[in-house]
Amino acid sequence: NLNYFYSIETPTDETYKQTGITPLSALSDLSIYRYINNGFEKLVNVELKAHNPATKHISKDIEKIIREEKDGNWFHVLKNINKETLPSVFNKFISSFEEHKGKGTEKFILFCICILDKKFGIIKRFDYDPSFVKNVSNLMEEFFCLSKLTNSNNIKDKNLPEQKVILKNNGWTIIKP
Repeated sequence: NLNYFYSIETPTDETYKQTGITPLSALSDLSIYRYINNGFEKLVNVELKAHNPATKHISKDIEKIIREEKDGNWFHVLKNINKETLPSVFNKFISSFEEHKGKGTEKFILFCICILDKKFGIIKRFDYDPSFVKNVSNLMEEFFCLSKLTNSNNIKDKNLPEQKVILKNNGWTIIKP
């Protein structure tokens, strides 16, 4: 008996001005809890995304993950990809972290991306620290393998097999059947 529970569309603890002028509680797509000492303790908030959405849609969910007190999980589903897809999605993450730099609390964020038609996924843990303000762009470029400093850590303009090798060599776990 693991005593884990979940909640869908869970109200956030923090308030956000994502539309309009009044700060309101937002919703986490999924929250995982454990039952301990006759009560529920929230462990992690999960944000779910599909396809290649506009940066603003990624940014609002990145803001929720970094500002909420709990650790986060980003679960992203792509139907298919070509050599431009991951760099495009990763650049949206980088822009989102840049937009919200200095916000939030220290935590880990587990990034999970599943590519359905190619039948593989990638996973990597990011240890977020809001004090990374000065170097957030370089740090995120390194994390998402879009380094402008090192070609061995840059998936841009590489074919998919080369991208997978670079991702694996830079800490991403490749999951395949």
